[in-house]
Amino acid sequence: MSIFAKPHDSHTEPDLKVLFLHGLEGSPKGDKSIHLSKEYGAKTPGLRTQKLRDLKGKVSSGRFQDAPKKQLKESFAPAYQDACDAVRFMKPDIIVGSSMGGAILAQMVLEGVWKGNCVFLAPAIENLLGNVSLPATSFLKNSVWVLGELDQIVSNGPNIRHCQSVGGSLIVSPGDSHRLHLALEKGLIDSAITTSIELSLHT
Repeated sequence: MSIFAKPHDSHTEPDLKVLFLHGLEGSPKGDKSIHLSKEYGAKTPGLRTQKLRDLKGKVSSGRFQDAPKKQLKESFAPAYQDACDAVRFMKPDIIVGSSMGGAILAQMVLEGVWKGNCVFLAPAIENLLGNVSLPATSFLKNSVWVLGELDQIVSNGPNIRHCQSVGGSLIVSPGDSHRLHLALEKGLIDSAITTSIELSLHT
């Protein structure tokens, strides 16, 4: 199975429910949100990120890893709760999580809130959750991970290890940054969604 599958044709699978979890600086009006809404009818809930952004501003290094763990957990909670509520309400077929949204998706997997198709876009797992280990479950074997080659916000190393440990598929977008704007333009995010769905249909 090629990880560079043909981008999804929204007319062939009208019932596909895509939930997009945006990043810390993202919103339902961001480029990825708009693209996924147009191509897949994806829903993007507005996640409450103010506490996380406030906490980041208070940490001298600007790194969540250096924040007190209790404060980080409390600041993460509102956005996480919003995402969990969206899952229960929407009952999606696939969740796409970008940066912070990818960390939220990982936490939902760890807590058993989500057991379906996953696409991780430069997920800030280590930044926000610390040194965690994702379970080697059958549904995570269908996960697809899209990373920017030149990401300076989230280290690629831990995400590559997560992808390998769960048996997922990896796409590295050449010359791309954390925002994955090139991956979006070149259809790699579409390919990731298509690939995850196709893998789940053949397992």
